[in-house]
Amino acid sequence: MTNAAVALPPIDAPLEARVALVHDFMVERGGAERVLLELSTAFPGAMVHTAMFDPAGTYSKLSGLRVNTLVPDRFPFLTKEHRRSLPLAVRAFRQAEIEADILIANSSGLSHLAGCTGRRVVYCQTPARWLHRSEEYLRRVPEAGARLFASGLQRWLLKADVEAVRSADAFIVNSRHMANVVESVYGITSEVVRPPSSLRVDGPTRPVPGIDPGFFLTPSRLLSYKRFDVLCETAEALPESRFVVIGDGPMRKSVLRIAPSNVNFLGSVPEETLRWAYDACRAVVLTCADDFGLVPREAAAFGKLAVVPSAGGYLEQSRDGLAT
Repeated sequence: MTNAAVALPPIDAPLEARVALVHDFMVERGGAERVLLELSTAFPGAMVHTAMFDPAGTYSKLSGLRVNTLVPDRFPFLTKEHRRSLPLAVRAFRQAEIEADILIANSSGLSHLAGCTGRRVVYCQTPARWLHRSEEYLRRVPEAGARLFASGLQRWLLKADVEAVRSADAFIVNSRHMANVVESVYGITSEVVRPPSSLRVDGPTRPVPGIDPGFFLTPSRLLSYKRFDVLCETAEALPESRFVVIGDGPMRKSVLRIAPSNVNFLGSVPEETLRWAYDACRAVVLTCADDFGLVPREAAAFGKLAVVPSAGGYLEQSRDGLAT
């Protein structure tokens, strides 16, 4: 069999499909946002539709995309606590009818609700934690979220969620673990496509003054299910070691209250600082099982060991300290 060049139509060819991307919230620096960066590279020029966009809160490269925001973005006071806008965001996505030949929803529980004039492809990073694992997700989050699930809305939201999933033309997940979760939650089979990371190893670095190399690194959003209580207990048991946490979230104040003095919280940082942290750390430590988890792969790219729970999507990409 020989390799043959394939002639692709020019960009303005009438047969080219119009692709649109949909993402829950563009307000954080997380794994789902890295996947969005890769999707935008694969489909340059595609419009990205999202409930809310905060250029300062997410990766700077996302500012170069064509972005259309929905109703929740009209309330800037919600940007720093976007989870308060869940009821509004659900309604906005449900009412959206996006004109495109192919819509790709990079969904962690919301964007797959959007309609499309063409075909809908859902890339599911996780079913809605706030809906299917509400006790885990909403523990100690703003009261607005708790009231949502104390009301009769939850049954309606579950119905809308299942309908949106089952009506998709294609449903893709990020791991075999997630495929099992989706089958359990929705009763459907799905294709597995493992996501890449947009973090480049060979880019510029920016050290953090006052922090010497050799620390344990935890890149993670500060959410209740991330089990930062376990990390703090570990740090307390190892007082001679330094732990550095990169990421932010609604649990910041409560985590800071229980953290020992050998834990440094850097909040959200630019890629230059994250790259330096991976390179300068002794090892990466995560205390919560994840549905897939890009962090162990990023750590491996920098030649660093990742200490992770033996559960979830981590089992598919690491064993006995070896990334697979």
